[in-house]
Amino acid sequence: MKRLLLFAILMGIIQANEQAMVDSATPLVSYNHRMSISMKKKSELKRLAQIDTEQARKIATASCKEPARSLKLTHQGQLLYYRVSTGNCVVYINALNGSIISKRSI
Repeated sequence: MKRLLLFAILMGIIQANEQAMVDSATPLVSYNHRMSISMKKKSELKRLAQIDTEQARKIATASCKEPARSLKLTHQGQLLYYRVSTGNCVVYINALNGSIISKRSI
């Protein structure tokens, strides 16, 4: 009888330990699936731009005579523009009409 009781207690401890291990692996805080502010800003800028990234890449390639390495859509005040970097120059392209705002060599 004592052995049976000892065995039952031992099995209860083992099961409690396994349950504690499972509970410690589960996260205590669930993830908030809403978009972050920076993601909202990026999607809003893309929505407002009349020129897409491929068109801006083509304009910069034609202007600098070399392929574009990096492209970023950003704004300053009311001006929405792409900043396109190639190997030797940086081109700022208006995202609303595709005109070149400025071009400078590096």
